[in-house]
Amino acid sequence: MLELRGFLMVDAWKNLLARWTGRPQGLTRPRRMRKAGIIAFAILAVFTLAGVFAVPPILRRVLTGPVAASLHRPVSVGRISFNPFRLLLNVDQFRIGEREGDQTFVAIGHLRVKAAWRSIIHLAPVVHQVEIDRPVIHLVRTANQEFNFSDLTAPGPAPKAAQPPSKPFRFSVSNIQLTDGEVQFDDKVLGQQHRVEHIRMGVPFVANFPSAIDVFVEPLLEMVVDGSPFRLTGKAKPFAVPMESDLDLKIHELDLAPYLSYVPRKLPIKMPSGSFSCNLRLRFVNAPAAPSIRLAGEAALDKIDVRDEANAPLVGFNHFVIALNDVEPLHRVAHLRKIRFDELNANFTRNADGTTNFTALAGGGAAPAASPAPAASASASAAASPAPVNSSSPAAAASPVPVGQASAAASAGTPATTSMAAAPSIVSAGPVASPAATPSPSAGGTPDISLDSFQLA
Repeated sequence: MLELRGFLMVDAWKNLLARWTGRPQGLTRPRRMRKAGIIAFAILAVFTLAGVFAVPPILRRVLTGPVAASLHRPVSVGRISFNPFRLLLNVDQFRIGEREGDQTFVAIGHLRVKAAWRSIIHLAPVVHQVEIDRPVIHLVRTANQEFNFSDLTAPGPAPKAAQPPSKPFRFSVSNIQLTDGEVQFDDKVLGQQHRVEHIRMGVPFVANFPSAIDVFVEPLLEMVVDGSPFRLTGKAKPFAVPMESDLDLKIHELDLAPYLSYVPRKLPIKMPSGSFSCNLRLRFVNAPAAPSIRLAGEAALDKIDVRDEANAPLVGFNHFVIALNDVEPLHRVAHLRKIRFDELNANFTRNADGTTNFTALAGGGAAPAASPAPAASASASAAASPAPVNSSSPAAAASPVPVGQASAAASAGTPATTSMAAAPSIVSAGPVASPAATPSPSAGGTPDISLDSFQLA
C-alpha cells in the first residue's frame, strides 16, 4: 500500500514538473531530438534523390521536347549530371540538328554551370561559373540574305502596347569561359567556305546588382579567322550610367578579298588581293547628353589591288599605314600622326563620252568597256622607287604638314616629310597609347583636322 502511494506521488511530481517546464507529459528530450533528426534526414534524402535522379531526366525532357519544338530542330543530349549540394550542372554532347537533313547546326562538347546559394538570398540568379568547351556552329548561306538560321530570326507578331517600365531583372554571372570554339561558314551562293577556329573567350563577370554596376569588366576574345589571328581585349562597365568601354583590337593580315562580296551594296570593283592589320584602341562613353567615340593606334593595308569589272587596274599599293593620335568621328576631330603610301599606282582613264573608269564608283553607272576607238586617256602612276629624301630641313620636322599642303606635295611627286623609313609588313603589336584628352568642338563647329606626317614612296 505504501509502495503504491509512493509511486503515485512520484508520478504526480513528474506531471507537475512537466507542466511548469512546458514539456508535454510522456515526451522526453531524446525522443524529440530523434524525431527532429528523422525529419531532417527525410528532407535531406528527398532533396538528394530529387537532385541526382529527378533533375537530369526532367532537363533532358525539356531540351528534347519544348526547346526542340520551339527551334523546329532535333535536339539530343548525352550525359546529364547535377550535384544538388554544390548546385553544379554538367551536360555532355549537346547537339542541335539542322531543320532538314542530319547535319549539325550547333554542338557543345561539354557545358558546366555552377550556381550559388546566394540566389536564395538575393531572389535572383547568381552563377559562379559557366564553362563551354568545344562549341561548334555550322552556318550555311543558301541565297542572298537567306541562311540556315533565317527562320529563327524572322520577325514575330507585332508588339503589344508599351507597358510602364518595371524594375530591372537582377542577375550575376561570373567566370564565363569558352574554349576551343569553331564557326564553319558554308557559302552556297559564292561557293566559298570560311572557318573561324580556336575561339577563346573569357569574361570575369556580368552583373547588374547595384554593388557591381560601377566595376570594370575585362573581357577577352581570341580567334583565328581564315588563318589570320584576331585578338580583342578591354574593359567595360556595361550597366553603368553612363556606359563606358575601352577595347583593344589587334588583327594580323586578314585577307580582304573573300569578304568583298558580302558588302550589302554591290560594288563595281574586284579585289584579287589585299590584307588588313590593325592595333587600335577604342573608347566609347554613352553619355545621355553627348555620346563619345575615340580612336587611337594604327591600321594598315598591304598588297592592295583594286580593279574594275573589266579587270582593268584602278588603284594598287604595296603598303598603306595610318597612325591615329586622337580621332573622334562624332565631334569631327581627326588628329593623325602619320599617313604613308608605298608603291602607290593609280590608273585614270577618260573616255570619249566624258566618263572615266572611276565613274561607276561615283554612282554614275558602269563605265563603258575599253575599245580600240580613240579616246582621251591619261595615266597617273606613282613611281615604284622611293622618292629622294630631304633630311636637312629642321623646319619641316618641327611643324606639322597641313592637309592641303600634303595633298599638293603628293600630287607633285615630292616628299612631304623629312624621313622615309622602310615600311613594315605589319602593324607593330606594341602597346597603344590612350587617346589624348583633347577638347572637342561642337557638332556644328569647324572640323578639327591635323596631320603631322605624310609619306609617299
